[in-house]
Amino acid sequence: MPCCPGRPAHSRSRAFFRAAATLALVAGGLSGSLGTNALAVDYVNPLGSTDVQKVYNNGTAPTNFTNAGTSGGLDASNNPTNPIAAFNNSGTINGGFSAVNLRDYTTINSLTNSGNINASVYSFYLFNHADITTLTNTGTISSEYTAFIIGGSSSITTLNNSGIIRGIVGGPNTWTRGIDNQSGGTIGTLTNSGTLSGYQYGITSGGTITTLNNSGTIIGTVAAIANSGTIGTLNLLTGSTITGGISNSGTIGTLNVYHTVTNANFDSTFSVPTISGNQPGTTNIYVTTPANSRSVSVGGRTVGIDTSGFGANGQSVRQVTGSISRLANTNGLVQSIGAKIAMQNADPYATTSDLCADGAPAPAGKVGNSDFWIRGFTGRNKVDATAGSVDYINTYSGGAVGIERDWSEGVRAGAFIGAGATDNNLGGGLGGSAADLIFMGGYATKVMGTFFAKVGLTGGRGNNTGTRNIAAATPETALADYDSWYLSPEASVGKVYDLGQRLGGTLTVTPVLTVRYVYAHQDGYTETGATNNLTMNDSHSTTVEERAELKFTYATEAFGDYRMKLNASVGGLGQQNGGGAMSGALLGAPLSFATPGNQNFTGLVGGLGFEISRGKYTFTAYGDYVRLAGGNTDISANAVFSVKF
Repeated sequence: MPCCPGRPAHSRSRAFFRAAATLALVAGGLSGSLGTNALAVDYVNPLGSTDVQKVYNNGTAPTNFTNAGTSGGLDASNNPTNPIAAFNNSGTINGGFSAVNLRDYTTINSLTNSGNINASVYSFYLFNHADITTLTNTGTISSEYTAFIIGGSSSITTLNNSGIIRGIVGGPNTWTRGIDNQSGGTIGTLTNSGTLSGYQYGITSGGTITTLNNSGTIIGTVAAIANSGTIGTLNLLTGSTITGGISNSGTIGTLNVYHTVTNANFDSTFSVPTISGNQPGTTNIYVTTPANSRSVSVGGRTVGIDTSGFGANGQSVRQVTGSISRLANTNGLVQSIGAKIAMQNADPYATTSDLCADGAPAPAGKVGNSDFWIRGFTGRNKVDATAGSVDYINTYSGGAVGIERDWSEGVRAGAFIGAGATDNNLGGGLGGSAADLIFMGGYATKVMGTFFAKVGLTGGRGNNTGTRNIAAATPETALADYDSWYLSPEASVGKVYDLGQRLGGTLTVTPVLTVRYVYAHQDGYTETGATNNLTMNDSHSTTVEERAELKFTYATEAFGDYRMKLNASVGGLGQQNGGGAMSGALLGAPLSFATPGNQNFTGLVGGLGFEISRGKYTFTAYGDYVRLAGGNTDISANAVFSVKF
């Protein structure tokens, strides 16, 4: 292939250029003429000099050339054993035939342009073993025909463009290219994050390009990239735009297409360019999403979902079922020895020490004594962001009515029914979920002296809704509607220790060990409201929770007809969370992922409460605090009103 194929016939011939270079041995602005080693030291082009500069180094030290003003074209030729170390332009270089002429074993170690380099024909002309190790352009390199021509065993090891490289003349039979890497030319790594264009071609290559990375724009009306040589790896990175397609009559070893999104819920298209002629040996498509997102790619579209919401739903189930389970605390579960001796025979409704911070006064243990109660609860659970989940806040509340009675000596049992609601809000505006619940439960307690054992079973059904806010060209909101149910058995044991009379009242401490299991099932569903709706299959989650607590109770009758108890508790908690992987379909393709939050946790628990009773009526209020490792905090409150009959 000729060194200058298609070059327009005009007066700017190579002979003219050589003559101009020869005539320019004396650089404008310099006094005297350049001697044999005149540029063996750094040379700064004087401001305002427009002459053609003869830049060379045949001395013993590398030359650093700097232009911050205005210069004519640059002719750089030298022995490769004495390279030009640094060539820096922040001003303007205006060339005729070429702006920068590199020939005959020229070597420039580093060439940086943050200004403007312009020419009538070639901005950069590399021929006959001319080499640039690193070329970095953040400015503008433009020519009326071809910005870069690389041929005759010349090379650029690394070419980084974040500015503009362009051949700007249009029209038929016009040789306009951004870069023309001719047969025998080599580019090691070409990285474009700016704009690289020619009226006909952005890049032509009959030589070798080892790696071509594009995250910017490459434009050509005939083809953005025309390859008749070898491109080892073509990486089209996030943000890549190829206008004009790719023509390949040579070899492209590997095509990698990368797409990156920053929103976990998204529906996005990306460009997979059309390649005419020979196809790449291997084509790979890579989509990078946030850690809390799972995506599916089909053709040039990729759709992702945030998985945090599924973990938030599981956490919501654990918290609300815990509060529901605590509704089953038996009133007057265990009476302290001291209170029993002092008050049982005197007053069948006397205040007694109780196992739980939320207990109410008990009857004297006569068979048939009953309580009717109304209980309400509310809570707020905040979970910090992790590597695989955004932060979220879950609020929940509910209430129930129940009845319990003494069925035999030392055995007390009851049942209740109630309703509640939960609401989840995900961080980052990703969406949330809500549920309306109906639940019921039963419980029984056996007291043997100061030791007790309790079992309970609660279950419920929920109607769930969910929203996903989707980042797309036109933002969308996907809606989900599905049912769920849960079942939760629980068992606890403890022993009441009477610490005697203190400050006019009775003080007790009760070590309690509680084990709770939760199985929750969610029905499958298909969203509505989005262009590409998510379908989820049935799923389930499980939780095993252990609590070890010390519960302190102080009971007094120091207020006339009113009796009061103060309650406090402290302890530790462990959770083992599991369940099957979530599965479904998106864009018609299968999708599966592990549920965030399905791991083991440990933490601390504590509580404070009080109880006031008068005659048959009792009001109790208490609050619980739970702090799990990893930034999971739950604060809940309960209130109880009970009537004995």
